[in-house]
Amino acid sequence: MGKGLAFHVTDFSGGWNARDAPSELANNESPDLINVTFDERGGVIKRLGCAQKNTGTLSGPVKRLFYQATTQTTFVQIGADLLKTTDFATFTTVHTFTTTAMVGMADMAFVVHVPTTTGPTVNAYTSGPPLLVVIHPVDGLFTYNGTAFAAVTAVDADTPPKGNTLAVWQGFCWASGGPTSRVWRSAFQDPTKWTIGTTVDDVDNGIFIDIKEKDDMPVLCLGAGQGMDTMGRPGLLVFKEHSVHRIFHIDGQYTTMSTSAGACGPQAVTTARTGQICFMGERGIYITDGVKEPVLASGKLEPLFRPNQLNYQHLSQVCAGNYRDRVVFSMPRAGSTINNLTLEYHPTIGWFAPSTCAGTSFTVIDIFDDQLIAGAPGQPFIVQMYKGGSDMGTPITCRWQSKWFLPAAAITCRYRRLRVEGRGSFDLHVKVDYQTGIGQQYSIPSQGQVDMTWNVDKWNQASWGPTVYEYISDVYSLGFGKSVAVQLQQIGSTSAVAPKLLGDGAASEVGAFAVYGLRFDLFQLGLS
Repeated sequence: MGKGLAFHVTDFSGGWNARDAPSELANNESPDLINVTFDERGGVIKRLGCAQKNTGTLSGPVKRLFYQATTQTTFVQIGADLLKTTDFATFTTVHTFTTTAMVGMADMAFVVHVPTTTGPTVNAYTSGPPLLVVIHPVDGLFTYNGTAFAAVTAVDADTPPKGNTLAVWQGFCWASGGPTSRVWRSAFQDPTKWTIGTTVDDVDNGIFIDIKEKDDMPVLCLGAGQGMDTMGRPGLLVFKEHSVHRIFHIDGQYTTMSTSAGACGPQAVTTARTGQICFMGERGIYITDGVKEPVLASGKLEPLFRPNQLNYQHLSQVCAGNYRDRVVFSMPRAGSTINNLTLEYHPTIGWFAPSTCAGTSFTVIDIFDDQLIAGAPGQPFIVQMYKGGSDMGTPITCRWQSKWFLPAAAITCRYRRLRVEGRGSFDLHVKVDYQTGIGQQYSIPSQGQVDMTWNVDKWNQASWGPTVYEYISDVYSLGFGKSVAVQLQQIGSTSAVAPKLLGDGAASEVGAFAVYGLRFDLFQLGLS
C-alpha cells in the first residue's frame, strides 16, 4: 500500500548554484535562473527593468559615470569628452582629453592651507568650493570647481600621477591606476597640491608609495575600507590583479591582505551599505570588512569564472555598484566584447542572481530614492536600473527552477496537487526524473487573472471577484516520478504595484510576479 505525503518549500534564498549536481543542491537553491531576484524572506520575484534616464540620445556609449554629492551633479565620460548634467536633459562638456582612455574621479572639499608664524591662526585653513578631482592615464591630474577645469602641476617630476583610480581617505586624495605599482598622496585637504615633500609625515606636501611586497604589477583600483583593525587604524585598500593591500597610515605604511585575490579593473570594487567591501577578480567575487583577508563569496558560481564562460580579454571593464542592500557586478560573457551579464549579490544573505540587463559604469545619484544608474553597453544611453517592467522597451524573459526533490527517497510517487502561493501571472512547468524538457505546463494563477473590476471588466475576460494582491492557486494531476522539480517562466513588459504603506502612503513598484511557497501533495506508490 502506498501512503499520502506532502512537503512545503517557502524559502528560495539560496540563489544560483552552478557548481553542484542538481540532486545535491540545498532546498533553497536553484540550478538555473535568469532575471529574477529574491526578497528578504526568500520569495522569488521577477526583477524590475531598465528605463532610459537621459532625454534624447547621447553622442556615444558611456564609459564612466560619477555622482558628485556635494553639488548633486552627475559627470559622464563619453569617448574623450567629460560632460556634466543635473537633470539628464542638458549635458555640458567640461573637458576633452587627448585620448578616450577611462578616467577616475573623486569628490573632495577644497581647503586651502594658510600658514602663519604667530598668533592663534597658526596653520589655519580656509574652506573653498567642492572640487571634482579627475585623473587620466595620459593627461594626468585635473581639478574642477564648477567653473574652471584646471591641470594639476608641480608633482613628482619623475613619474607624475597618471591613471584612472582615485580615493579620498583621511583628508587626503590618493591616486593610482597607471602602469606602475605606485600610489600618490596629495597634501592634506588640498587635491591641487601633489609636490613631493622631503619627509613622509609632511602633510602639507604629497608623498608616493610603491606597493611591491608581492610583485611589481600595476595598481588597478583604490577603495577606502570600512572596517578598523585591532589597533583602531582605518585603512585604504589597494587592489592589484592578484593581491589586495591595506594602507593603514597616512605616511604610506601598508600591509598585504591577500596574495591571491584581486580586482580585475578600476570599477570592479564597491562598498555595500552594510559596510562590506565587495570586488570581482578573475577567480570570482570576494568580500571583506576592510581588515580581514578577503573571502571568496561566489564559490557556488565557480563554473562561470572560466574562459569559456567569460571574456577574460575584456574583464578589465567589469563594473560594480550597489542598490539598497545588494551589490551588482556587470561583466562580458564569452563571445561578447561588451558587458552583457549582471550578477546581483546580497552580501548579508549570500545569494547571487544573474540578469541580462548590464551596465558599463554604475553610480547612485540619490541614495534616498535608490536611483542606481548605469551606462547602456554599446548604446548611447544612460539607464535607471530596477525601474519599469521592460529593458528600455524590450520584454524581459525570466525563469527560475527549483532543485530536484526526492520526496520519498527515490520511490516513485504520484504528484496529485501543487499549491502555489504567490502573486501575478506566469507559466509553471512540472518536471519529473531529471528530464531536461519543459515538462507539464500550467498557467498560474490556475483560474486566470484575479483582478476583475466590477462594471469595468467584461464577463469571461477575467475571474469574477474582487481585486487581490496575493493568492493561493492549485494545479492537479502532475504525473509520476521518483524526483520532481518546478520551473517558473514569464515573458513580459509590465511590473506590479505593492499595497500602499499604512494604507495611504506611496506604493512601491515591484516585479510582475512572485512565488512565496510551493506545497506538493503526493502519493507514494511503493518500492518500485
